[in-house]
Amino acid sequence: MTSSSFCRRAVVRRPGGGSVFTWQTAVMVNVELKVALHDELRWAREAMLWKLDGLSEYDVRRPLTATGTNFLGLIKHLSMGESKYLGEVFGRPFH
Repeated sequence: MTSSSFCRRAVVRRPGGGSVFTWQTAVMVNVELKVALHDELRWAREAMLWKLDGLSEYDVRRPLTATGTNFLGLIKHLSMGESKYLGEVFGRPFH
């Protein structure tokens, strides 16, 4: 079984009261995390495809907000975020 390092936020209690947040490195079993992450990504991708199913190219590219956001831009944003995050986590940076 392989393992992968990741960072998590931890609460450190002060002797006089109160708490401080710090980042700690932890090691977890990669197999269970990989399955859970894959399931989440699959669910999110299927949800996006379901929402876009049947739309014309015009509707996919049509701005829906005052800032010009459209469905195609949203898909691009999600895929870039996923690529960058997974690239860093698994030591294969996305450029």
